[in-house]
Amino acid sequence: WSGFARGADLWVRGLAALRNGDLIAGGSFSAIGGRAAKRIARWDGSEWAPLGQGVTSTSGSTVRAIVETPTGDVIAGGEFLAMGGIAANHVARWDGANWSALGSGVSGGTSHVYALAALDNGDVIVGGLFTAAGGVAGTAAIARWDGASWSSIGGVGVSGRVYALAKLPGGDLVAGGWFASAGGTTAASIARWNGSTWSAFGGGIAGAVYAIAILPNGDLIAAGDFTMAGGAPAANIARWDGATWSALGAGTDLTIRALTVLPNGDVLAGGAFTLAGGVACNRVARWDGSAWSPIETGMDRDVYGLTTTGDGSVFAGGDFLVAGGRAASYVTKLETSCPAIVTSSGGCPSSGGNNLLVASAAPWIGSTLRTAASGLPQLAVTFAITGLAVQSLPLAALTPLAPPGCVLLVSTDAVEFVPTGNGAASWQLAVPNSVTFAGVVLRHQMVPSELDAFGNLVEVTATNALVLTIGAY
Repeated sequence: WSGFARGADLWVRGLAALRNGDLIAGGSFSAIGGRAAKRIARWDGSEWAPLGQGVTSTSGSTVRAIVETPTGDVIAGGEFLAMGGIAANHVARWDGANWSALGSGVSGGTSHVYALAALDNGDVIVGGLFTAAGGVAGTAAIARWDGASWSSIGGVGVSGRVYALAKLPGGDLVAGGWFASAGGTTAASIARWNGSTWSAFGGGIAGAVYAIAILPNGDLIAAGDFTMAGGAPAANIARWDGATWSALGAGTDLTIRALTVLPNGDVLAGGAFTLAGGVACNRVARWDGSAWSPIETGMDRDVYGLTTTGDGSVFAGGDFLVAGGRAASYVTKLETSCPAIVTSSGGCPSSGGNNLLVASAAPWIGSTLRTAASGLPQLAVTFAITGLAVQSLPLAALTPLAPPGCVLLVSTDAVEFVPTGNGAASWQLAVPNSVTFAGVVLRHQMVPSELDAFGNLVEVTATNALVLTIGAY
């Protein structure tokens, strides 16, 4: 674990990774990274910055949940009554420049927002402890905001508290918390909404669910403070495979409050525990599918938030001051000695544009390496070239249809045809989940051959070449 040069001055309760790789942190802090930031801030990879004025209600306010919408806006929830100087009851939207309220927010008694989820259509799901959202009936503990108004999910709400929300690969919504029913359907602390009805996950969870994570194969991990899952023993963490619950080894000795999934599918859990699978793991541990292991010496205090950004970086937030034996004030980053790295060079234009090749995600063992090319000719046959060695071969040496400056920079160990449409093409490679591949360097380039309307070859060009170093945690 590596602490930032300056962490926060008080607890970090929620973390969210944005699609561009930035990180949003929320909590009870008033400064982070040496900059004033009231309860919420953004890390861009080099420095922290506040999101406007942040929370402007009374002291004691906390941001607990954060999510990014499909349009790039940030939704924050927690215990606050004003954000950016405007009234906002426990939930607010940041559009990159200003804060705005989601109608009249949530209310009822001592209200809290603990969880947020953004649907593909832009709607926002809010979960927590409240009796109503926007004054609408049937919105106890969970409600939907469509950008203009609040509505219920299933007509009745949840009979308790919602602490966690997650989306399954097919788009269904999962709610976890401390409740006996959802939408009037019996569901012990975890339930599924398919767009029209609620359903239970087997026998549910005998206790509270504080965190949910979805594995690459679609299985679900639920964690919190419980002893049973589906009627079988499971100490604070369990896996649902679509039909049954199963324990993750011996689980943990105390509460789990946060989960995240590494690129290779391993699970990181954070919370109040000191043992995982019987092994000393101070408040953070790793499950590799068969066994638990510690991450260095862990943290000195509880972990409340974990997230993995698009480039594979892992961040943790909580009440801790030390992580891995190093000073880390409430927020830290997991470093690796074998990072995934992507660099680029070369390339030449075509009739379609710049022939730009990018990696959709950083290359990690156990993940799927994906690349995407754009700016290709509208009508073309494209080949993906992948090799272990570098070369510098002018395409003009292979064909007179290649213009000057177009160079093949990759050894031709593997040549694959990739379909091209509307000037774009994509390629993927499953990287085995083995440390043998950690540090392996692949070189990758695409060569589009433009065709005319009669199918005749017109011009051969090349994208830039990517150098992809496979990383591992």
